[in-house]
Amino acid sequence: SVEPQPLVCLPGSGGLSRRTPEGRLEYGAKYGATKESEKAVDAALAWLAAHQRGNGSWSFDLELAPCNGACRHSKKKGTESPTPVTGATGLALLAFLGAGHTQHHEGPYQETVRRGIYFLRDIAGEAGAGLDWQQGSMYGHGIALMALSEALAMGSRERIDDTDLHRLVSRGVSFSCNAQHENGSWGYVPGSPGDMTVSAWQVLSLIAAKKNRVDIHTNTLSDAKAFALSTCEEGDFWFGYKGPPGEETTTAIGLALMLYLGQSMEYTPFYNALTELADRGPKLTNVYHDYYATLALHHSRHHGWDEWNSKLREHLIRTQATKGHEAGSWHFSDRWGDVGGRLYTTAMCAMTLEIYYRYMPLYGDVEEFPL
Repeated sequence: SVEPQPLVCLPGSGGLSRRTPEGRLEYGAKYGATKESEKAVDAALAWLAAHQRGNGSWSFDLELAPCNGACRHSKKKGTESPTPVTGATGLALLAFLGAGHTQHHEGPYQETVRRGIYFLRDIAGEAGAGLDWQQGSMYGHGIALMALSEALAMGSRERIDDTDLHRLVSRGVSFSCNAQHENGSWGYVPGSPGDMTVSAWQVLSLIAAKKNRVDIHTNTLSDAKAFALSTCEEGDFWFGYKGPPGEETTTAIGLALMLYLGQSMEYTPFYNALTELADRGPKLTNVYHDYYATLALHHSRHHGWDEWNSKLREHLIRTQATKGHEAGSWHFSDRWGDVGGRLYTTAMCAMTLEIYYRYMPLYGDVEEFPL
């Protein structure tokens, strides 16, 4: 077995500063991208751009314009996706932002991103506690808020539209904090007891907002951490949906969240849980699991990263559609993938292949990241 190297938490790491053409080249090479994986990202973004609707939004329902059913695997028939149009729009925007495309920087997707952000601005619901992007589910709110927070972080507050973005993010954060249940979780409905999957998007969106110096309620993140730990048996870091027993997908989510919430990498049981995650390997068709697991292993700079990344990266390159209207997209038959369909899967796969430069690691080798 490989002995883990000394690790250090980096203040201010996890940032977005390498989302540039130069950053994509340098950090892609550093952490494991290839020319083929970058081509896959670009093809995915082209597919997403072609599926933006006339009002600037995206939908999981590919029977709607502009796709008009030309792609297979729309959202599952006869079910309502728990992630509404605000969530679909947020996911697509996160994929563009992850590759460095913003509403300010000239490029092929400047207008695509701007229109998506304006859609979220215009559809925001006024609530007594702030601004609400639920559309029936806190999934939609959390994902939309995360996209707006990242767009703000990649812009400049001196710009008029970014001043407006800061207001949107700040009021969205207020709604999120007030929607948290007393046990630290978030459910589909504000104030209801929740689960790991809904809570994860809220936590990540709040942390993104906090990096923009947006104030959040004092105990929000500590309560969220307490909820995450309450889904484990004591000390095992095997996370469940709402409580024990743990499951593989919710464990991948929980491990990523714990890193964001300050869990020490020097705690052996936690490092062992990451090692077990890496040893199990990617699921390949469960992109929800593989996305969060990739976040956890990248941020921890785990010694199993190279093997994990190589297997998942090559699988995604190999399985991306290359012909017809579906070219650039993905779909895998899966519990979550069938509900969200091809648009959900494509956005998640694109973000997974952007991991090298999308976020700077939260942890790294002492020699690599001297304090």
